[in-house]
Amino acid sequence: MSRKQLTKSNKVMVNTGVADQSVSIITVTYNAKNFIKDYVESIFSGITRPKEVLLYDGGSTDGTVELIKKFQKLHQEIILYEGEDIGFAAGNNLLAKKATCHFLFILSPDTKIDQYCISNLLANSRRENSILMPKRNLFDGTFLHHGMGLDIFGFPADGEIFFVDGAAIFLRRKIFLNLGMFDDDYFMFQEDVDLSWRAQLNGVSLVTAENASLFHYSGGSTPSGGIKKDISEYTTNTFKRYLGERNTLLNVLKNYSLVTLLVVLPLIFFFNLLEIILFTITLKFKFVGCYFKAYFWIISHFGSILKKRRIVQANRKVSDFVIIRKMSLINSKLKYFFRYGIPKIK
Repeated sequence: MSRKQLTKSNKVMVNTGVADQSVSIITVTYNAKNFIKDYVESIFSGITRPKEVLLYDGGSTDGTVELIKKFQKLHQEIILYEGEDIGFAAGNNLLAKKATCHFLFILSPDTKIDQYCISNLLANSRRENSILMPKRNLFDGTFLHHGMGLDIFGFPADGEIFFVDGAAIFLRRKIFLNLGMFDDDYFMFQEDVDLSWRAQLNGVSLVTAENASLFHYSGGSTPSGGIKKDISEYTTNTFKRYLGERNTLLNVLKNYSLVTLLVVLPLIFFFNLLEIILFTITLKFKFVGCYFKAYFWIISHFGSILKKRRIVQANRKVSDFVIIRKMSLINSKLKYFFRYGIPKIK
């Protein structure tokens, strides 16, 4: 990584006050061969190196595993686990259980970190009960965000930071385990929203690490996931749409108090109905099917959802009044629709 991409604020070497500064990087891979070289080289060219790099590969067929094994010969810190495609959430949970360090750095394979990134994350880790959010940029250096906002319907929004992007999460391992880690049922998408929501309900702070930078292709290892400079080029697919709709409903059902849920849920149903009508009129029948599939999954798993909800509500320390103040009251889906139109299906 070129030093020209760094600023003076990146060069921070501060005593963190934390006795154990060991870091485990954990990463789930699936057909990510095109990104592995940058990912590995950036990790091991840093001022502070992780004690271990744990990777779980879910059945890649593009040569990802073979490339990782080549890097294992150069870096004994790399530990590779292979198995079936269990998804981003479950894969990271498995690795978190196997990790041995005080800190976890959950990192997507389509990233490359600044050489001062880990050093500066450790320097920002004095606050015991917190999750750190590094600065995310596109590969060309264009700034993306530290974290993202959320509207009251559970959809990502502009505004105050509400959740940390799952592509780069730095926190104490014990916090991740105590929060119950990611929810395996999510498979992928929105699991980071759920974790951040539950964290805030439990009084865990989301903290931006201004001087800890990384570069992210953003969705490079997921189908139709790459963010372009021009958002009008954005495409999606039915798999991503289905999981997005399903997991958004899961977040709302699990994390809102009953009173808030009774107000918000009917509005979500109403807006979903409008979306279904719109996609039907525009002959986007594949999108329509995603909603029915999502609702069918929720209904068929309602018992387990209720059990998870009881746990979340029993452990919460923060009221919805505090939580909602951090959310946007404007429906972000509608706003994005009027601004960009209907996403293209790939």
